[in-house]
Amino acid sequence: MKRMLPLLLLPLLLSLSGCILLIAGGAATGGYALSTDSAEGIIDSPYDEVWEAAVTVFEDDGIIELQDEKHGRLEAEVDSIDMKVQIDAIGKESTKLKVTARKYMMPKAKQAEKEFVRISELLKK
Repeated sequence: MKRMLPLLLLPLLLSLSGCILLIAGGAATGGYALSTDSAEGIIDSPYDEVWEAAVTVFEDDGIIELQDEKHGRLEAEVDSIDMKVQIDAIGKESTKLKVTARKYMMPKAKQAEKEFVRISELLKK
């Protein structure tokens, strides 16, 4: 039981620190990580394809407020939620995607995950 105590206390300590990390399965990814306000993972697609998929998803779901393809930044509003996307090339066929969601400065991890998954699924087609 003494060996199990640290494992049992870990979720409590993480929740008190304000940082919760959850690893989830992903569509075109090897999985993705969820924090309190974001979903982040590695996509097995080139940068330009991930960029186009992100733009398509946010054009469908909301209003794009900023597009900076050179620096991989996209900002949009979806259902009154402020969304920020950061896309970084890791190699020729791998791209890091991070989607952050906040409404009135409050984290909205579910919305970030939803948009992340939509982008990933669009890349599978």
